[in-house]
Amino acid sequence: TVREVISEVYQYWINKRSKLRKPLLRKYWPVTSANDTNPHLVFRPREKEKYKLRKKRMNDMEAFRKIKRLRHDFVRLRSVADLVVRREKL
Repeated sequence: TVREVISEVYQYWINKRSKLRKPLLRKYWPVTSANDTNPHLVFRPREKEKYKLRKKRMNDMEAFRKIKRLRHDFVRLRSVADLVVRREKL
């Protein structure tokens, strides 16, 4: 019956969680120390220095013109590709 299936599925996940000895969802796992050298614990918190290296993007007119030109080029490329497809069908 349905209740038996639900019970079996529930027991499966309970057993799996007890084997792992931690929550099944990774977001609820305890945070790994940055100094831990265990190679199996790969998800470590990032170091603060990496955040400082990011450059802030500036929305200036030069960047806008580049994006506008790129879009124009892609539109031209698409029209040429459509013409090639139409030619190949003939």
